[in-house]
Amino acid sequence: MSKGVTFNVAHYALAYARASAFGTRASAFGTRASAFGTRASAFGTRASALAGRYTL
Repeated sequence: MSKGVTFNVAHYALAYARASAFGTRASAFGTRASAFGTRASAFGTRASALAGRYTL
């Protein structure tokens, strides 16, 4: 039984380490995407204000 438990712990530790590294990369990508989203949002706000002026 202890053999299986040890294997499971090692397996989960490895999976956690991989997920953690992936999460760090995803977080960096998310930060970039967020900055891009902020710019797109500002552009959208301007476009919306401009469209509001020219709406008949």
